[in-house]
Amino acid sequence: MAKTCEMCGKEFKNLGAHQRMKHGPPIGQTVAPTVERDLENYHLPAGPAKNGTIRAVKMVAPVCEVCTDGIHARDWFNTCTHNPYFHAQEVPEIVEEREPQPDGTYIVTDRKTVHRVRQMPNLRQVPHSPRHLGVNPRRKFNSGWVLPQQIGVAPFCQALDCWSQDIPDQWKSVDGRGFFCSSRHALPQLAQELNVVLEAGNEPAARRKRENQLAKLNFR
Repeated sequence: MAKTCEMCGKEFKNLGAHQRMKHGPPIGQTVAPTVERDLENYHLPAGPAKNGTIRAVKMVAPVCEVCTDGIHARDWFNTCTHNPYFHAQEVPEIVEEREPQPDGTYIVTDRKTVHRVRQMPNLRQVPHSPRHLGVNPRRKFNSGWVLPQQIGVAPFCQALDCWSQDIPDQWKSVDGRGFFCSSRHALPQLAQELNVVLEAGNEPAARRKRENQLAKLNFR
């Protein structure tokens, strides 16, 4: 049965998908979390991007074996009560017992590995650049995917394969250009968006010219 969207007044059979596609948060802009708590930082490794010109929006996919077992409802994630955006992950932690010494040092008297279970988001990367026009993060909203900020998780750097959540204010876009942890990840993305052809090569002269090109770009 069709339901009415309160924002545009039209009826849709899949109201949840319509609201995510048409009224969802802008990709790459600050979004208020729907969970009333501070955005969580998981301190995952930053890592260099394999290709500095590929922007990859980090999203969280819904996964639930219970609600999808034999059921083919397109919007099952709207009614799922099994915390579909997180999974349990075992995280090892080294715990030491130390004995202080008079000279200010200490002796490790015991060391053990404690395994803790932590709820981790089902993170995915979605290419979002001119060279990947067929893959748009907004299309993922139709399948129930959400941005990390919508479930109380701090945004991740949007360079491919970088999972840093330490985003300086200067690399937080105010117009949808994304979140990045450093100029090394932010400026090549902007160059591609502006159709700036960066100097190629690893020779000193080529690197200097490329750095000069990037330095002239205004990310914000």
